[in-house]
Amino acid sequence: MRDRFLRVVVVAALLGGVWLILAGWELDSPRVRFFDASISAVVLLLALGLAFPRRALWALRVVAGAIGLLYLVYFGLELRGLLAGHAKPIRLGQPSATMAGLGLLIIGIPMLVFALSGTSLMRHLIADRHRGSRSDQSGSDGPAV
Repeated sequence: MRDRFLRVVVVAALLGGVWLILAGWELDSPRVRFFDASISAVVLLLALGLAFPRRALWALRVVAGAIGLLYLVYFGLELRGLLAGHAKPIRLGQPSATMAGLGLLIIGIPMLVFALSGTSLMRHLIADRHRGSRSDQSGSDGPAV
């Protein structure tokens, strides 16, 4: 019951955020409208996935895939700039190839794993560990009887 209530609150907040983003639509330039519409679409997919986690897991996977791909593109652009001789200082909050690589490693790769598989990276690691421990218990002569 508590989980459902929290989901309703979060979905309502997300929908309210979309409304706030789109409230000034008439005053925005076409470029700003494109970014507003893109962000709103991602937030609506996130809200759909949170509202119906079993039936709309695909929506969460689409959001995770989009975020993961954006981190991959960001890292690629920063790496290309670094290799072209445009080195940037490494500072928190400032774009650089190092910060883009950290973002890709910490956020982008887990998002891509979830988008492609539907499960988290930790579940994959735990499943591999369980498979390995079962084969260790059976011995090298075949399955244990």
